[in-house]
Amino acid sequence: MTTLTPDWRKLSAIPWSAQVAQVCASLGHTEIPPEGRSRVFQSPLLSLSCDCHEGYFVLHRGDASQVLPAADDVAEATRCRGSGPTNEALRTWLRWWGWQP
Repeated sequence: MTTLTPDWRKLSAIPWSAQVAQVCASLGHTEIPPEGRSRVFQSPLLSLSCDCHEGYFVLHRGDASQVLPAADDVAEATRCRGSGPTNEALRTWLRWWGWQP
């Protein structure tokens, strides 16, 4: 079976989530190159989204938003250390943007 190579630029336009991570993994793409990495993480399960900008993050949870200076701060604010596909996808996304657990 041939592994298809996605159009990474188009993939990066899709917010990263547990579902997108699972689809990528099921297609054999466990390492996403920089050009395929979305600057947005979304989780309806946790009712949060996070946008990565140059030098800061905007975390949206429910009706509240906060600006955070680093991926480490997002990790702390979201307590993403638990198990499960959503937390795993969030940790992957945070590592892309500088978080070092």
